[in-house]
Amino acid sequence: MHAFWTRAKEDLKPVIFQGSDTGHSYTLFELTGRMGVWDNLDVGVKYTFLGAASADAKYQLLGRDSNSTFQLSAGLKGGYASLESQSDSGNTTTDLPVIDLIVPVYVGWTPKSWVGLTVAPEFCYRISDNNFYPSGPIAGANVDLRLGRKAGVVVEYGYHRHLTKDYNLQNYGISAYAPFEFHSLLSMVGM
Repeated sequence: MHAFWTRAKEDLKPVIFQGSDTGHSYTLFELTGRMGVWDNLDVGVKYTFLGAASADAKYQLLGRDSNSTFQLSAGLKGGYASLESQSDSGNTTTDLPVIDLIVPVYVGWTPKSWVGLTVAPEFCYRISDNNFYPSGPIAGANVDLRLGRKAGVVVEYGYHRHLTKDYNLQNYGISAYAPFEFHSLLSMVGM
């Protein structure tokens, strides 16, 4: 289970934010859970405290044994966000639903058991009916540095660019992680 603090900056140009090309920044808090379902296949869910959720599956193609310092995985991810926006007068609130369909590739290097570096390029197709988060193809990557074995921290930086609109997103954050046994939780609640 991860608890993740993220700071994101979106550079939205005057087409979207009329009269401003500085974009906006916001801070997010995320909870993430991941578990293995079969050999080399794991699934995950994430909830972002801003009204967003996602689910993903990841299959490890290379580096399956514990002695391997190089790993390669491919995945599928889907996300949904329902954000609100107010009009300039502050009276009207509009729901801004966004669906992201993402194909990531994870390339990992683990030189020591307590340190790992992952580069994850990804292609996203965004479905949205608003100009604030424009629909269309988005490409980018995240870079994660993991410090710790079973528990530790992950530092992340990401950059994504819309391929048909003048829009990009940068994110950075830090995560604390620790092992969490789902069956232990079930036994605590009597299941």
